[in-house]
Amino acid sequence: IRLTDITAEREKEVLQEKLAHADRLAIVGTLAGGVIHEIRNPLSVITLNLPLLREAGGDEKEEIINDMEEATQRIQNIVKDLLEFVKRDRGVEDVDLKDVVETSLRILSHKLKNVVVECELENVSVSAHRGKLEQVVINIVDNAIWSLNQKYPEMNENKILRVRTYKEGDSAIIEIEDRGIGISEDVRKRIFDPFFTTKDGGTGLGMWVVYNIVKTHGGEILVESKEGEGAKFIITLPTELPLQEL
Repeated sequence: IRLTDITAEREKEVLQEKLAHADRLAIVGTLAGGVIHEIRNPLSVITLNLPLLREAGGDEKEEIINDMEEATQRIQNIVKDLLEFVKRDRGVEDVDLKDVVETSLRILSHKLKNVVVECELENVSVSAHRGKLEQVVINIVDNAIWSLNQKYPEMNENKILRVRTYKEGDSAIIEIEDRGIGISEDVRKRIFDPFFTTKDGGTGLGMWVVYNIVKTHGGEILVESKEGEGAKFIITLPTELPLQEL
C-alpha cells in the first residue's frame, strides 16, 4: 500500500469525523428548544409550589415537597441525558442497546408527545461507541417523527412508532419502524448519500452519518419501505467481533 493511499484514507476518516460532529451539533441545536420547554414545565411546578410551601403544614406540606422533588429530578434527568449525548465520546465500551434506545427516546420525548410509541426492548450487549449509537437512533427516530407528522398532523391512533432490540445468532438488531408517509424507491436509493435531503432546511448529513457509524461498527443497515405506508430501518451489529477503533 502506498503512503499516498494511507494518507488519503486517513484524510477521508478525519472528514467523516468532522461531518459526524457537525451532525451531532445540529441535533443538539434542534433539541435545544424542546429541552428548554421540558425544563420549563417542572420549573413552573417548583415556582408555583414555593409560596404554598410557606403556608402549608402537615400532610399537605409533605405532598408539596414530594411534587417539588419529582420536578427537580425531571430537570436533572433531562440535563443528564443531554450532557451524556453531547460530551466527548468515551471510546469503545460494553453497551446495552436497550439502554441506548431508552436514552435516545427520552432525549426526543418532547417530539413524541403525539406519537404512539411501542417498544419491545431486550437487553443486548455490544462493544460500541455509546454516543455514536445514540446518534444513529436519534437521527432515524427523528426522521420517523417527521414522516408521521407529515401524514398525521394531529394525534391519531395510527401515528405509531415501533422500536425493537433483540439478538439473533451472533448479531444484535435494532429495528425502528413508523407508519408515516414512507420512502419512494428513488429516495431510498440515495438516502445514505452525503448532502442528500428531502426536507426543507435539511443538511443531508444525518443518514449519511448513520450509515458510516453503522459500517464503522462492522454492521449493516437495511431500509424497507412502501411509499404512503411507512418505513422500517433494520440495523444489524456484531456482538462478539472486535470493533475497529476510529
